[in-house]
Amino acid sequence: MKNFYTDSTFLSFELQNEYKEFSFSSMDKKDNNFSFEMTSFENAFLFGLLKKYKPTKILEVGLAAGATTRMLVDHVFKQENCSLFSCDLNNNYYRDESKRTAYLALDKYTPDQKKWHLLTGKYLPQYLNYIGGDIDFCILDTVHSLPGELLDFIAVLPFLREGTVVVLHDVNMPLIWQDLPRRNAHSNKVILDSTVGEKIICKDPNNFGGISNISAVVINKDTYKYINNVFSTLSFSWSYLPNQEEIEVYANHYLKFYDADTEEYLRNIYFLQKEMLERVNNTKNTKKSKENFINKIKNLLKKSVL
Repeated sequence: MKNFYTDSTFLSFELQNEYKEFSFSSMDKKDNNFSFEMTSFENAFLFGLLKKYKPTKILEVGLAAGATTRMLVDHVFKQENCSLFSCDLNNNYYRDESKRTAYLALDKYTPDQKKWHLLTGKYLPQYLNYIGGDIDFCILDTVHSLPGELLDFIAVLPFLREGTVVVLHDVNMPLIWQDLPRRNAHSNKVILDSTVGEKIICKDPNNFGGISNISAVVINKDTYKYINNVFSTLSFSWSYLPNQEEIEVYANHYLKFYDADTEEYLRNIYFLQKEMLERVNNTKNTKKSKENFINKIKNLLKKSVL
């Protein structure tokens, strides 16, 4: 494990302090803690990568309240030749429907369709032709459960150039959060481990054992060569089932950039995952019915004793 962690000299304490002054000094935290879904270390990791790699075309997928988006917009507007495309399926913030997605960024900036493009309400493949290629920095931070970001990574890969940095958040969410409902939140970890490329994995001093919840992979020519490794992981058990419309969007998109076998593979996997999830749900419903019946009998017995 000696060489497991990447050299992280670009994540100096000075840089972390610079990040804190850069982003949070002007941002109001009064809404609630959930608005800030990355820790200071995780944001410093992201900001450190921006400083090191100096991207010119950034794609952000998954915006939530927009705390990270605001930091990215801050960065973009200070660069001469840099643009940001921020995408989310939801028009409104998923924790509070009364607020717009990325409202923390919108409080300070207005999308101008030049430096900052805000794209919400559609699936990622439906925006990719508009966004275009030569993306050199990509952040995937959406549902975290399979198939989730895995579908998006496969969709966006043809639009990434060699050397693109793909940042993956919540790669170790179940371990770090110790949250049983999210124990299957593995989608970004699956991408990190199955994608061929340089891995950027640092120790987080705030977590037990230094386990970090954010990592990155740098795309190279072998990433495309061995993309079937990533496709293969679609057979891992899914935590939720996308609707038919969503699968059609992704399958048709894959058909444009990959061979017909990969599109057919996605459709076949979807069918099998659907069968499995239906069986799981039926089992849960049967168990719940049995529990309800047993509780009903217990209550009747109590009444008869009284």
